[in-house]
Amino acid sequence: MGIQNLGYELIRTEGLTAFWFNRDTGACARITTSDGRYSDVTMLPAEDC
Repeated sequence: MGIQNLGYELIRTEGLTAFWFNRDTGACARITTSDGRYSDVTMLPAEDC
């Protein structure tokens, strides 16, 4: 999993949307998938993870 190699860990999922957090940088990413591929990646404030 590429995002895990970047230091992110899965925090939670909501349907096809997953929230990933990088503890080293405090970055939070909301990633939505469609047809098995990332369809949307949005960076969010750390507290959203």
